Amino acid sequence: MNKEFTSIYYHYRLNHGQFVPASKALALARIAIEKKEDAGSWSPWRVNNEYEWQSYLGFKHCRWLGIDELRDMRRVGFADKIIRLNHTGWYCDPCGDDPIQGVVYQLPAHKGVSRYIYGYAEPRNDEAFLCFDWCDSKECAARKADNMAERTADKEREHRAKELANDEIEDAKQRINQIRGECLELTREIRGNTYSPAVCLSIRKRIESMWRERTVLFATIQERKKNYWSAVY
Repeated sequence: MNKEFTSIYYHYRLNHGQFVPASKALALARIAIEKKEDAGSWSPWRVNNEYEWQSYLGFKHCRWLGIDELRDMRRVGFADKIIRLNHTGWYCDPCGDDPIQGVVYQLPAHKGVSRYIYGYAEPRNDEAFLCFDWCDSKECAARKADNMAERTADKEREHRAKELANDEIEDAKQRINQIRGECLELTREIRGNTYSPAVCLSIRKRIESMWRERTVLFATIQERKKNYWSAVY
């Protein structure tokens, strides 16, 4: 993460001193970055209580809703309970953690037409990210909810894989610099001195070991730059 993104992320992660789920904080931070607005001036809702609608992955009229707002709406259920799916959610973490599921809520009917909104939520969380471009059937809403959850999870897994790869690259660079410093220090220590064959052998093995490690580190950097998924698999 760059410094600006990290700052905005933690602004939402610790919003008003309250813990905010990582997936929500990341989504809000990315929207703020795309709009080129900082955390101090941007809020997911306007102060006059009008909705600040968000466009997300092609879905329009989306926003996060908390437990108080969701309390007034009827939750129909998770997508896999409404339509036949071969899964019960999508993982946001490359290691198989942080699942999210498509979820469907029902709004009051309008002129006799049922209205279902859809989005995704964490199974053990009382919040949801919902799209208010409603459907007139819960099955249609469930399919769209599952699609949104899948695309969100795919995007999040890719983002986290890139972060892991970048972290490993930085760690490898730091270790390479440490090895260089250790070799220089060792060279200064032995210069002009005479040692027994056993000590010389020990020093040579130490240098060869560090050089092998350095070679592996350079290979790791190249591999992570070439394919960031290699940090996961």
